[in-house]
Order: sequence, then structure tokens, then C-alpha cells
Amino acid sequence: MKYSTTFLIILIMGSISPILSAENGAYTISGLVQSRENGKSLAGVNIYIAGTSIGVTSGTNGHFKLPALPRGKYIIRFNYIGYSEQERAVVLSAADTSFSIALNHTILS
Repeated sequence: MKYSTTFLIILIMGSISPILSAENGAYTISGLVQSRENGKSLAGVNIYIAGTSIGVTSGTNGHFKLPALPRGKYIIRFNYIGYSEQERAVVLSAADTSFSIALNHTILS
């Protein structure tokens, strides 16, 4: 009986955990970074939230994910050598958000 009660508690907590994290504002901003010039995915792009120390680097396939963010308005900056820095305004209010962004190639002087 003791084991079945413990199992039941674990099962219930596991099933409501995603609901509680969404209610508490644990959202994700994710997406794909590509070159505007040829549409290829860009690996190693620095992606960060302006005014914070929160950031990630795009993976080998150009995808990125900024997890566990509270509701709010964010400016996401994209920085990559040989490309112009770009920004994207994002509002997290009730769901995760995902988007693609194309960076412009630039000549360094």
C-alpha cells in the first residue's frame, strides 16, 4: 500500500508540473538563425536578451532556445562575426514563441 501511494503522488505531481510551470510564467523563446544571402543555417550565433546575462549560442543547425523565461517584453539580440547585429522584440504573455531570423552579411572594415 505504501508503494502505491508513493507512486500515485509521483504520478499526480508529474502530470501537474507542466501546468504549474506555465502558470508561473516559465516560457521559451526559440527559433532558427539563417543567412539572408543564401538561406543557410548559421551555427555559433550569439543570441542574448538585452540588459541581462541570459544568452545562448545557435546550434550546428542554426536553432536556438532560451528556456524558463517569465512573462514580459524582451529585446533579443543576434550577433555573429561577418554579419550585422540584429534585434527582435518579443512579448511572452501566455505561450512559448518561436521564429526565424535572417542576418545580413556585412564587410568588416
